[in-house]
Amino acid sequence: MAEEAEQEVTPRLTRSFHRRTRASLALATVALSAAALTGTAAAAPGSGEVTLTLKRGAESSLLRKGVKVTYSAKAGKTGATKRPARKGGNGVTQKVSLPVADVDLLTATVETGGALSFALKGEKATATDLQLKIGAVSTAISGKLGKEQLVLFRAKGAATVDAASIKLDGGKLSLTGAAADALREALGLAQLSDGKLGSADVDAKIDDAAPVPAPIQIDQGGLKPPHEPLVDPYAAQCPIPLGANPAFGQAPADPGPLPAEPTLTSPLAVADGPADWGFKSSFRGYVTGTQEPGSAGSISALEGATDNGGGSFRFSGDGEYVRQPSAGNDQLVLDGEGVLLFCKKAHSFHVVIKDPTVIVDGANSRIVASVGLNRAGTWGGFKRAAIAALDLTGLRPTYSADGKTATWTAVPAKLTADGAAVTGLYPAGTGLDPITVSAPVDSVPDLYAGTCAIGSTAPETASELPEAPLALPSLTGTSLAGGNVRWGTHTPLRNNTLAMNPTAGSLQTFEGATYDTPNTVFEYPESSGTYVEGAPGDPADDRLVLQAKGIALLCKPAHLHRYALGSPTVVIDGANSRLVIDMDLRVKGLIRPSVRSDLATLSMTGITPAVNGKTITWSAIPATLTQNGSEAFNGRYPAGTLLDPITVSATLP
Repeated sequence: MAEEAEQEVTPRLTRSFHRRTRASLALATVALSAAALTGTAAAAPGSGEVTLTLKRGAESSLLRKGVKVTYSAKAGKTGATKRPARKGGNGVTQKVSLPVADVDLLTATVETGGALSFALKGEKATATDLQLKIGAVSTAISGKLGKEQLVLFRAKGAATVDAASIKLDGGKLSLTGAAADALREALGLAQLSDGKLGSADVDAKIDDAAPVPAPIQIDQGGLKPPHEPLVDPYAAQCPIPLGANPAFGQAPADPGPLPAEPTLTSPLAVADGPADWGFKSSFRGYVTGTQEPGSAGSISALEGATDNGGGSFRFSGDGEYVRQPSAGNDQLVLDGEGVLLFCKKAHSFHVVIKDPTVIVDGANSRIVASVGLNRAGTWGGFKRAAIAALDLTGLRPTYSADGKTATWTAVPAKLTADGAAVTGLYPAGTGLDPITVSAPVDSVPDLYAGTCAIGSTAPETASELPEAPLALPSLTGTSLAGGNVRWGTHTPLRNNTLAMNPTAGSLQTFEGATYDTPNTVFEYPESSGTYVEGAPGDPADDRLVLQAKGIALLCKPAHLHRYALGSPTVVIDGANSRLVIDMDLRVKGLIRPSVRSDLATLSMTGITPAVNGKTITWSAIPATLTQNGSEAFNGRYPAGTLLDPITVSATLP
């Protein structure tokens, strides 16, 4: 997939080492300072070096394939210092140092001298016109390889910037997919993988003889060179006359401190993950509407954002993702890139929403973004805040057929108090458009590898994915105070798991589930639910939705499979009664993450609940595998297979 150099240098606060820090705010401040003072590019002769440390054992196979990466001073900018590259030995680690030629603080660009050569067994590819584009959270290192200018590497990490230098220490270096494809073809390789490759360090300075931009000041309200007004970076796209009276909204206020991001344990890297959002449909309608003749405004997707049509816009970016055994607990931090410009010149304002970060973290899920507002011709600078709270209640990600992409669809969003402050448009609590966000990763993690190691990577045919479960009935009744679901799954599967053929497997439980050995059933405790009493004296028409927690794992390494069934929901609703459950399986090399489906139908014919105090119990309900259930088992059992009967108890307050 082709990759493009990063265009954005405006700040996104709140990242530790490899994410945004206040240093990235300074990066944009330098650029805007130079623009305000000179009105021209701040390019100047520079010195220093860019050091790439390439590791043989990294994710990318570049060095493992025997490719030798070297620096040549014969190509590139003539002002570069001529010196040999430093490099490690024997292909285990290679260090390549590129001399800095020019530093442009306005565009946050560093140009280096010379060229990079990639050599293998007489074949050679050379990248010239080397350039670094410093972004808020990563640096794009591009060059001309053959006839094409493309991004060769990305270095994750926030650069620190002052009025005369740019530095990056220990950025996490990756070979891009576009570079891997180009080098594979140029060097005659059958395969060459992209991915993590080592680290990058940047130490670029403006030469002493070059003019130095004036000192800068940073505050939460914007980016200010001394005694100079803020420069509106979108004045060309949406000029607002000075002094007019805006017809909508109010002056923005400063937000509170940004909440800390979640600490993710052993995260997977996300590349080019999409976040699709339109902010608020009624606001879009207002901006583009014609309240009076000639008043229609416009909405523009800029700087990496794209227009999906239908009022949705895409902000793609990198991030980190953690997949959990219970899909509802998955976590994501996705750094979207791009700008949404709402321009209403007739009403004397424009609003900019920039670089949204989507955080999926249970009750703390939110959208963080930089918001800028021009009211009556005065640009107030960017303010970064948690502008929207996301409600994941009852929502969980769905997974692609190959298991490599998790997607949260149409997550409800509401404007936060900080969002109301920085936008000046609506009060806190106002409903916003729902957001859809995806986390693509390179491989499917086996969440049970530590407790149920399947020692085979042989391919296994994957069945169709089951359809999403039907909506649960909306019951108005009594909320449960307790209860449980007791179920043995399928006796033949359970017996096969424990049989000595040749060695026994194991039955394991997690997250609150237990195994009742004498009765050979798993017990899942209730987490929430609703009970509706039917006609007096006739419990057969009672209705129930009981959602339980916990995971049961049937592990059989000797037969190269395992099945994890978790978070069951039992619906008792006459002919629509059913079992809804998560299934996470591995068969040989096929790993399929948690898929939720209507696994079984429940036959309530002849089932009369027993009442014991405040507890109502439906015992031994016959369960029959559905077609969706067969697909959830990856076709191991056909639809119509009788599963073990289910017993469910509901305790009332």
